[in-house]
Formats: sequence, structure tokens, C-alpha cells
Amino acid sequence: MRKLECPGCGANLELKEDNRDFAFCEYCGAKIMLDDYRSSQHITKHIIDEAQLRRIEAEQENMEFQARQSQRSDILKQWDAEQAEAERNIEQAKSNLHLCLWLCV
Repeated sequence: MRKLECPGCGANLELKEDNRDFAFCEYCGAKIMLDDYRSSQHITKHIIDEAQLRRIEAEQENMEFQARQSQRSDILKQWDAEQAEAERNIEQAKSNLHLCLWLCV
């Protein structure tokens, strides 16, 4: 058995001697990468906090979604303004036509 400390939560862990590349902390769930250099009996531990990675990915996706929503909102506002301007131009043209017709009569 090999004893080591979880770099994530500090819990004492006991690992069976086998040729695994990684282990999971039974307390915090951290994934611990194990590089076992048999000649020096040196163990290098790497923690990959999968939950933290997922949170960061979700935050990035949320920020991208919000940016797209903001762009969509800006485009709709611009379109509404253009439609209002077009309707004003149509009303002005109708008014001018009525005035011309009235003057011709």
C-alpha cells in the first residue's frame, strides 16, 4: 500500500500498489494523476478538478450566450427603428400625395 495526501482536501489516502495512472480522492472526489517513477520511487501528483473545469466552461458558455442575446437585442432595436422610420416616410408620402391631389382639384 502507498500512503499519500490528497492535494485537494488534505485527506490521507492509501492506494494499493498497482499500475494505475490516476486515483480519485474518496473524500472530495479530486482526480489525482500519478506518475510513478519506479527507479526513484518518486510520485508526482496532479489534481484536475473536474467540477471546477465544468463551472468555468459553463460560465464561458453563459457569457457567450449573453453576448449573443445582447447582439440580438441590438439588431431588433435597430430593425424596429428602421421600420418606424419607413412607416413615417410612407405616412409623409401619403400626406404629400393627398396635398397634390387636393391642389390639382
